[in-house]
Amino acid sequence: MTSYPQLGFGTSKLASFSSLLSRSEGIAILRAAIQNGISYIDTANVYGQGRAESWLGHCLRLERPKSLRIATKAGLATTIKASTAALIHPLLRIVLLSRRTKPTQGESRPPPNSEGGMISGRASNYRPEALSRALSKSLRRLGVDSVDDFFLHEPPLEVFDEDLRLFLKHLLACGLTARVGVCSNDPHVVALAHQFDPVSVIQTNIRVLDYQIPASERRISYVVNHVLSSPLQSEPDLGESPVLNRLKAALSDERFEVVLFGATKMAHLLEATSLVQR
Repeated sequence: MTSYPQLGFGTSKLASFSSLLSRSEGIAILRAAIQNGISYIDTANVYGQGRAESWLGHCLRLERPKSLRIATKAGLATTIKASTAALIHPLLRIVLLSRRTKPTQGESRPPPNSEGGMISGRASNYRPEALSRALSKSLRRLGVDSVDDFFLHEPPLEVFDEDLRLFLKHLLACGLTARVGVCSNDPHVVALAHQFDPVSVIQTNIRVLDYQIPASERRISYVVNHVLSSPLQSEPDLGESPVLNRLKAALSDERFEVVLFGATKMAHLLEATSLVQR
């Protein structure tokens, strides 16, 4: 029987420093995603320096459908500069909203990172003890005992050693996560992750799958992002936007388990979740 992907919601844009959403606005969008059929929500400890997980945790305490799966990540860390920016975010939001204008000629907006939001002061720590601390903090912010997917967040090739393998197996044995995976847009890392037991799920840019990734004897599930950069297209419905068309095409591709999208506006969220109802 053919199995088609689920539509998932990614929270990097939602809680990014550049989104300027308030806590109540972010929570409203997350609740709308859950109420409109989203069954997979992807977050990370660095999205908004924990804000995304905290907002999601608030929603989960109010309602959590049995079908809703939660994924988080660890490995990327932040510097004091990024943490300080997160603390003063509410004040800066007021100032920036009052001054928000279109860029003048010669100006440009800062570029987004690979997840679609701004992560400043990037650092990393993939040692088992650091990953364990990060996951414990994520579980507290989310208000849950375990997650469905736990991803290593953009790990370099050199961290895939026996200590990491044993640690990931320990997380599974302890029931802290149902699956362990790798989130990376590097084709070399994705190829290595295929062979690295106990990894069973990979989150990556949809275009990375155009590379010749070596086949694996183990079953690997794909959670894909950056769908709007994909050349995939489907037969458009009357008046359908290019964004919706690419999402619809990805959701008909049986290679994927989950297709992620992000939104900071309620109208964009509702447009995308209309696909769930079809």
